[in-house]
Amino acid sequence: MAYAQYFATSDDGKDDAHIVLSKVEKLSSKNALLVRYRLVGTFRFKGANGPEPIDEACAKEAGMYAGQHGKRNPPFRADLCKAKQIQVNGSFDIVQDFLASAF
Repeated sequence: MAYAQYFATSDDGKDDAHIVLSKVEKLSSKNALLVRYRLVGTFRFKGANGPEPIDEACAKEAGMYAGQHGKRNPPFRADLCKAKQIQVNGSFDIVQDFLASAF
């Protein structure tokens, strides 16, 4: 949630997270009611670390801006609020059972 408060430039968050599947494999299942898949891939998303609770100067500036100019994205100034942006990267290799009726 901190990323949206300090760094997101739009409400939709279209470019904030990515998942890339490098392998999707149907596996055998001992249960006829289930279909088993193996999913392998990577993910990345933008994140942020900001003070909790938001300090008074940070909140006051955001409120004054909104009162004078209306909504802005992001609503809080990262520099004033001492927020730091981060990029989270990871990989996964999972096996998941799904109901066979869903396929």
